[in-house]
Amino acid sequence: RTADEFKCLKVILLELEQIVTEMAQAAAAAAKPGEPGGVTKPGDAIFEILAHPKVNITSESFDEVTKVIHDATEEMTDESADAGRKQGSRKQHYHLHKLEKSLQRIWHTRDFANENFRVHVHLDS
Repeated sequence: RTADEFKCLKVILLELEQIVTEMAQAAAAAAKPGEPGGVTKPGDAIFEILAHPKVNITSESFDEVTKVIHDATEEMTDESADAGRKQGSRKQHYHLHKLEKSLQRIWHTRDFANENFRVHVHLDS
């Protein structure tokens, strides 16, 4: 992978974070005093979030995005192992690995998204 591909992934993830943050802020602003102020949507809402023009994770781009995530995780794992560090030498230690697995699970159950999961967003306390 090229550095540009990893930079592109970073931009996508930062945009995704911003979109989710804005959703959470809007929900918090609309909450009644004393309520936590989150929003829960049907499972297929995740595909609307991922398909946002600034993120653009769609059926057409899904495979490539998850491959770049996988390769980024492998690169970090190899780097840690080469440096002789135990921590970080297994891909399960990286949130990118968790993101990759989550995206795969979401995508492979997309036909049943509303039956299998919901999307809940709230601001961290």
